This record gives sequence, structure tokens and C-alpha cells, in this order.
Amino acid sequence: AIAKGIAKIEGADDKKCKVDKANQEAVYFEIKNMIERSIDIMKTSKEDIDLVLVGGGSVILPKDITFKGISKIIRPEYHNVANAIGAALAQISWSFEKIINFGDKRAEVLESIRKEATEGAILNGAIKGTVEVTIDEINLSYMQGLVRVTARAVGEVDIQHLKPAENDVPTKIAPVVSVVSAVPEKEEAFTLPPNIATEEYKISDLEDPWEHCKGGEWILTENDVDAIALGASVFGCGGGGSPYMAALLARNLLRQGKKFRVIKAEKLTEDELAITSAGFGVPLVANEKFIDSACMSECANLIINYHRGLNPGVKIGGILPIEIGGLNSLLPIATAALLDLPVIDCDFMGRAFPDLDMGTYCIYGTKLTPIAISDEKGTAILIKGVQKQGYVKYITTLLRSLLIKMGCIAAISFYGMTRSNVLSWGIQGTLTQAWKLGNELMKARMKEIHPLEILEKMANGKQVFKGKIIDVHRSMDKGFNQGFLEIEPIDGDKGPHAVVEFQNEYLHIYLKHTEEEKETLAIVPTLIAIVDREAYFPVLAEDAKYGLRVAIIIFPANKLLTTKEGLERVGPAAVSYTHLRAHETLRYLVCRLLLEKK
Repeated sequence: AIAKGIAKIEGADDKKCKVDKANQEAVYFEIKNMIERSIDIMKTSKEDIDLVLVGGGSVILPKDITFKGISKIIRPEYHNVANAIGAALAQISWSFEKIINFGDKRAEVLESIRKEATEGAILNGAIKGTVEVTIDEINLSYMQGLVRVTARAVGEVDIQHLKPAENDVPTKIAPVVSVVSAVPEKEEAFTLPPNIATEEYKISDLEDPWEHCKGGEWILTENDVDAIALGASVFGCGGGGSPYMAALLARNLLRQGKKFRVIKAEKLTEDELAITSAGFGVPLVANEKFIDSACMSECANLIINYHRGLNPGVKIGGILPIEIGGLNSLLPIATAALLDLPVIDCDFMGRAFPDLDMGTYCIYGTKLTPIAISDEKGTAILIKGVQKQGYVKYITTLLRSLLIKMGCIAAISFYGMTRSNVLSWGIQGTLTQAWKLGNELMKARMKEIHPLEILEKMANGKQVFKGKIIDVHRSMDKGFNQGFLEIEPIDGDKGPHAVVEFQNEYLHIYLKHTEEEKETLAIVPTLIAIVDREAYFPVLAEDAKYGLRVAIIIFPANKLLTTKEGLERVGPAAVSYTHLRAHETLRYLVCRLLLEKK
């Protein structure tokens, strides 16, 4: 700043500052970029805002400097000595505390106190007429008739009557020892973000959690819960609910002595039934109105009792997750523990989907009933139903109506599946896959390995875009959280913006060349995950906000979802993208990843 002639500091000779013009410009270029990045992170929308510059750093910025996203720059008087905006805009105050015996003249005494406080604030430098006084009274029960009175007066600063500072800049400066070349880099180096991998997490060196399991049961620990939660939040495609609250629930149950048992589907016997269990509703609502564990177990019990009513001797072999996304990867484990049953290592989506009829049990089994739904208020409804043409869509529509009445979050459980059902329709090993991915991501944080390598290696992921979220549009419709995100390139990258559309989950990503010209990069059933640029932790659809630096990673869908039957149920047309036909879906990455060789 001195070499550039922007700041004048006593004792500093700008001719002795050996900083060449190239370095001057490079430093100011980087300062400007850093400030613009900080402003962008704090902004809550893409609209331009005013910027107030205060503190020591404000004196080294040129008067004519401009920043992207800033409409006006304000430098308050005495900005150079204000180390925070609060100091620059602070009001003048005055206060005192007295112990008083009002007698029978309380009103007169309080008026006198109010006047004294006002005069004190004016004397300190407040503008007359702007002073407001608050008075608090506390009766001293241990001293009869006495009251502690605290008076506070606050008013706007009377700038005209304050003594101005002698200099607009600091009076001393440390000698310049050396100058380090500052050339802006295009890509920021990966650094380990704080508070991501906690000291409590212990990395498992096992490549397969089943290696040391006895009796065909995997007994989960708190570390296993954390790893599954992280891995499942990637596979959740922005939906499935936040795994954080479910992880807290699971930890609490473990500390109460509950046992989390996981078995493989092959361990089921032919005479056993497995019961599904899941949270159902809007993930955005689940952040504030969490599903009670008792509600989950009650819902599963409705289905169990229904089957026992048909066959008193029926055996229940375990609990089945419906999807492997976020919240619903852990809730079934908690339900199983409460019912003293194992959870089965599979699911029916290999990801999270917006609606119940998008699971393989409907693609290949075409059945949903009997189904139960319950809420935290004790409401529990069992729908028996019969299989007729179009009944699956009718049942899902009915459930959505009930869900809205229940506050957009509920527990569901539906019919018992046989061993052959689970083996034929289930996507096997998804809890194990989530654990492996989560554990490796935790390991990457601690060993400073870039997480993208893990996503590519462990889940065949591919980064297709990186940028900054500049627009978020959300709406609640028919029990769904839906909308889109717009993301612009950053780090000097040129090109079109990316738009990600979601309905609870991320469903479609395209490049917007113009309003008319759009290039699809990926669409359901391909898995689309958005992760933050530093930690590569998943960003859920309900958590996406303006200014986040993100990367978009896509993963191939399970083969059960990419068949002709699968695409009819979970492909573009199933989520209202009727303009994209099935063969285009295959061309566009259902699976581009399967066709491209690394």
C-alpha cells in the first residue's frame, strides 16, 4: 500500500519500499479476489449489496476500488480505527446502578433517574433527542423497602462534537524485511477443513466390515454408524433426509444398551418374513420435526401383527431399509434394535428417490400393501388394499395426502417379504457399501487425501461440474420439496451455468447455454450428488444456499434400475421429464459412466 502510494504512514518512505509494480498488482489482485470470495460467502442472494469498510485493512484499499457483487462502498468517518463494523456504527451509552427507597415518590424518582441518564449519555457524546432510556427495578427481599435500580441510556453518536483523530492511518510501521512474490493461483490447494473428522472417530483398517464377524452377524459400533451415515448421505442424492439426527438417535440407543445387528439376505430362511421400515416425507421438515423411534417401531409392529393375524406362527427374520439415502439408512437399524431384530444388508433403490413406488419391489413386484403409516402424535393407519390396475399410484397419492395431514413427516412400513423376494428385488450389500465409502472418506480427511479420489475409486464417481451456487428456488408442493439450483463456473473457468433440478432428491443436471439450448449431463436413475468443494461432504437439497462452492459428482445407477422396466418406473418420464426418451436417457449417462472408460 505504501509502495503503491495508497497509504501514508509516519516514518515510512515509499521510495525505500522495494516492491516492483508487477508484485504490487499481483498482491492487489489477490487481495481483491480474497475480499470478493469472503463477500460472496456471506451474501444470502445474488443481488448486489452495500459494503462497509472499516479497520486497519480499509486504509490500504484504493479509493476507486470496486468489487463484484457490491453496489456501493461506504467508509464511515473514523473507519481506520474501527476494527469491526459494530465499532464504526456503535451508539453512545451511559449507565448506572443505585439502591433506592422510593417511599411514596416512585414516579418522581424514576423521572429524575431518566433525566440523569439522558444527560450522562449527551455528556458522553450522544445527540440530544436520540437518547432512549431503559430502567430495570429489582426489589431486594432481604432489605425491606429498598430497590436496585439500573438505568441505561443509548443515543446516536454526535460526530461534530467528537475530537477528530490526528492521523487517518497508524502512526508506526514495522520495517519491511522481505517481499514474497504473490501470483494468484487458478485452483486452491486442498486443505483439511476444521471439525470434519473428529478425534472421536477411529478409522477402521478393515477393507470389509464382515471380515471378523461371527455367526453371520455384523454388530455395529458408534464408529460404524458414523461411517454408514456419511456414505449413505452421498448415495442419498441430496435427499433421504439428513443423517445427522438419525446418527444421534442411533448413538443414544447404543448407549442405552441396544444392539445393532446386520445380516445378509442369504441368512433369511424360507419360512421367515422381512418387514420394511422407513421415514417418509419432506427432508426439509425432518430437520425440525424429527421422527420418533417409538413411532418407527409402532409402525413396523402394525405390519408384523397384520401378518400374525393371518398366520399366528409366522417368523419375522429382520427389518429392511427401503432406500440407502441419508436418514433412511439408519432409521431401519434403530427400528430393528427396538424390536430386537437384525437389519438386512440391502435396500430397494440403491439411492434415495422421491416416492415409494420407485423401489424395485414395485418395478418387479408391483405391490405396496398392506402398508402402515404413523406419526409422533400416536396416529397409526393400516391400509390393507387389494392389487388392481393403477392401485400403486393410488396408494402413493393417498399416502401423500395423509402425510400432509401428519405434518409432512411420518414413519411407514409395508408388507413382509420372503427370502426369495429380498434376493430377487433387493440391491444387495448397500449398508456395507455405505460403510466402506464413509470410512474411506473419513480416512481421507485424516490423511489429507483428496476425497475426490475416494469417490472415484470406491463408487465409480465422476466430477462433471464445479462452481458456485448463485440461485436457489424452493417450493413445497404435494408433500415434496422441489425446485432448482443454478451454479456458475469459478476459478477462471468459462462456460455455461449448470442447473440442478430436484424433487426431494437431485434428479436432473444440465448446462444452460441459452434459455432455449440446454445440454443434459445426467438424469435419473443416475445418481447425482452435490458436495462442498473443500471437504467433499454432501450438500443436501434443503441445505443448498447462495455462495456455496460445490462440485457435482455423478455415479452409475444399479442395473436393476436401468432395465426397460426400471426406466419406466424411475427414468425421466417417471419424474415428469417426458421430453427425454428412454434411449436419450441411456445416451446421456444412465449411463455415460458405464460407457466411458477412465
